[in-house]
Amino acid sequence: MNRPMPPPEPEELRKPELDSDPKGSESIYRELFASSPFGVLVHDADGKTLLFNSRLEQITGYAAGEIPDIPTWLRLIYPHAEYRKIALAEPRDEAAPGVPRVRESMITGRDGKTCLCRFTSVRQESGLRIVYIQPLKTRLPHSR
Repeated sequence: MNRPMPPPEPEELRKPELDSDPKGSESIYRELFASSPFGVLVHDADGKTLLFNSRLEQITGYAAGEIPDIPTWLRLIYPHAEYRKIALAEPRDEAAPGVPRVRESMITGRDGKTCLCRFTSVRQESGLRIVYIQPLKTRLPHSR
């Protein structure tokens, strides 16, 4: 015999924990970035590094704790001042939030080897910037 179910209690109507618990959501986002096949760097509007995933550590050889901000990051991956000027010389007009900017450049890892990488950068409304780094060619010995 089918009888109608009583309406759910208010407690049962609450949103799932994932949506209502920002710390739970943050944990899920961190897990997603950690498992990404791309290197992922997230920084705030002031250039402070907020997330540096393990794939990016593999690509560069630098640990997350060694990259506190974007100026440090740029000095490490572009150790030669002349190339740094070339790599950073492109016009830096600010893309609208949500519009990806894509560029390619050679970066140098801790081991001195270089790698051609594609950088896809997306700025959020909040000022956060997410940068996805994808190696395009195998690492080459660095020529000095």
